[in-house]
Amino acid sequence: MKIIIIANYTEDKGGISGVVFNHFKKLTEEGHTVQIFSTYRSQLTRIFLFFLLMVKVRKYDVVHIHGCSGRGFLPVVIGILSAKVFNKRKTIVTYHGGGAEDFLKKRKKLIKWFLGKADYITVMSGFLQDVFKRFDIDTVILKNVIDIDIDTKISSGFSTPKLLSIRGLSKIYNINDIIEAFKIVKKKYPTASLKIAGTGEEQENLVKLVAGCEQIEFLGKLPSSKMSELMKENNIFISVPSFDNQPMSILEAFASGIIIIASNVGGVPYMIENGRNGLLVDVNSPEQIVEKIDWIIENPESAIQIVEEGKKEVEKYLWKNIRQTLIGFYLNLSKS
Repeated sequence: MKIIIIANYTEDKGGISGVVFNHFKKLTEEGHTVQIFSTYRSQLTRIFLFFLLMVKVRKYDVVHIHGCSGRGFLPVVIGILSAKVFNKRKTIVTYHGGGAEDFLKKRKKLIKWFLGKADYITVMSGFLQDVFKRFDIDTVILKNVIDIDIDTKISSGFSTPKLLSIRGLSKIYNINDIIEAFKIVKKKYPTASLKIAGTGEEQENLVKLVAGCEQIEFLGKLPSSKMSELMKENNIFISVPSFDNQPMSILEAFASGIIIIASNVGGVPYMIENGRNGLLVDVNSPEQIVEKIDWIIENPESAIQIVEEGKKEVEKYLWKNIRQTLIGFYLNLSKS
């Protein structure tokens, strides 16, 4: 089967790019002909993407578009126009991102028109499916695919809090709340540490916020290939954005054997059951983050059990459990 994947793709990056690469890798390994067409180009080059795609999509049986809200909807626009409207190719749209509801409210008619042209619209969680249902858009669930070895080792313990954040340094990710929580934790546990990976427009403000607080390290932008190793070097992963869907970083944390503290928003509670395979907190609640860290340190055996449940949870997102659904879509389209 010949498949072209259209996405705002950047090599060796997480998020949508990570999902796209995993699809590409696994489908190629199974003998399918797959190409990734990235819309991540300069403004000038983007003008010509539609015309370039008009020619390319004719060579493929299925066009699989990955998009999200805001500017991330561009792959859907040019993909649907070039593949479906002008070339009548079989098309799947996979919609990512926890900001879908606000985007749909602002651009409902436009979004419904483009998505309505697709043969399948897939989302990765029940949360996002419920959002689209409220706008009378039918979707099917296709979980994110993670390509990672699950760590079989038992956690070495939680005697010292070694905190880790791997999200963008943007306001929606509330890295400032993690820093404020760490300042309190550091007074209780003097050897505690916090590592912050990522870049973004809030970096300068966050650097000022940590002034005078030792054991906080900004790691900058790291390749996705380094994330699992980084998680194994620390013992508490913290992700507390204002909204989210099905973040790859949480799946990687499950597989890497690091306990997770996450905000109870969007699709996250569809992944994490509080107290079973992770710990949930309210948004903008540094004090709750501190409470969860205290609980982990005081209850190491229970924390280890949560880590082990997380490893079981991530099994649902491995290729062996996703392939039948995805390839089933492709086969249905190629036969119709």
